[in-house]
Amino acid sequence: MLTLPVRRDPAPLAIRTTVLRTRPVAGESAAETTAAAKPPATPDDPDIIQQQQAFDQLMLAKAEQQREANVIRDMMTAQLKRDEDILKKWIEMI
Repeated sequence: MLTLPVRRDPAPLAIRTTVLRTRPVAGESAAETTAAAKPPATPDDPDIIQQQQAFDQLMLAKAEQQREANVIRDMMTAQLKRDEDILKKWIEMI
């Protein structure tokens, strides 16, 4: 089974959220509200790139675990079929 390394630094998947206010708060103009909003992310944004890489690694690990689970399930099914065949042979002998 695939194990993930233990990380001592903060989790890279920590999502940094920015509150986008569309209405001004009391005493604030609409221009100040839109100026305070964070600009959209660009492909060169290092935080977004790091978040995407962490997500990709997580999805690769999950896919590998699902493949392993599928193999184990298939092996279990094959073993159950063999056991059932052996049981049928025993019953025929009686």
